Amino acid sequence: GDPRLDEPRFRNGHEGGFLWEVVGRLQHLRAIRDAAAAGQRVFYAQAVDVPTNSVELFSRSDAMEALQAFNMTKSGYLMGMCPLFIGMLVRLSQNTKHPLLVREVKGTIRNIQFHPMEDRHWERQPGTQDAIVLRYLPTAVIVELDDKELKEVRFADDLAPGYVMIGPTDSKWELKSYVQTHGSDGERNRSKKSTSLERRQIPLAPQKVNTQFGLQGVTARQGMIAYLHKPQSMDEGDHWLATYVLLSRATKLDDLLISGLPPLEFFQHGPGGTLQKHIAD
Repeated sequence: GDPRLDEPRFRNGHEGGFLWEVVGRLQHLRAIRDAAAAGQRVFYAQAVDVPTNSVELFSRSDAMEALQAFNMTKSGYLMGMCPLFIGMLVRLSQNTKHPLLVREVKGTIRNIQFHPMEDRHWERQPGTQDAIVLRYLPTAVIVELDDKELKEVRFADDLAPGYVMIGPTDSKWELKSYVQTHGSDGERNRSKKSTSLERRQIPLAPQKVNTQFGLQGVTARQGMIAYLHKPQSMDEGDHWLATYVLLSRATKLDDLLISGLPPLEFFQHGPGGTLQKHIAD
């Protein structure tokens, strides 16, 4: 509800945070907001997670938990629920072989090729823009690339130069969770559980929302929303450096919208913790 979010520099700019639990939610909020502004319907491609050890150990609740895993670095760089809409600014979340492209290549969605078994019921309901959770993964998403050199490359005979067909891809990952059991004395015990999974998903993600690692080297000329709330597990030195990365993406202070700004002493103190020790060494 912050009115500053309606300003073009923040509506169209970058967003970043330290925790995937924050960034993952921001990705979906951004997709919903951008789709509404463009008058487009959001389609959600649901990842297909298959256990590689035993199907019997993978319950419906396990599957739901896997879909809600926010940390893309731990889920094979594939989103559980991938939002897609025509005109959406996206980035490639995985390296691809066909065509040969590297992760973080940027572009714009121009078309979605739905699975032939998908019941396209939304086409029978004109005038509504309700989000749709697809029953099947799309066969491909057509993306127009941003890079000037790649715009000159014809990747397929039936596509214009600079257009690529991004289909589903696979990645292995580990779902780590906790299981509650009851001992013989009636007390609750909490134990760790790890399930090896293979995920199939469209390797795309919202383009301008990422962690401080993904935003390194980015110049936020259209504005930057920085979420600087410190995770409990983050070292003070890492927090200082991560804060520096997010705050230095914008080219001027007017283009910064900050949540969780640390006190002045934090900046005056400089990098502490293990980072300060590494610098001294």
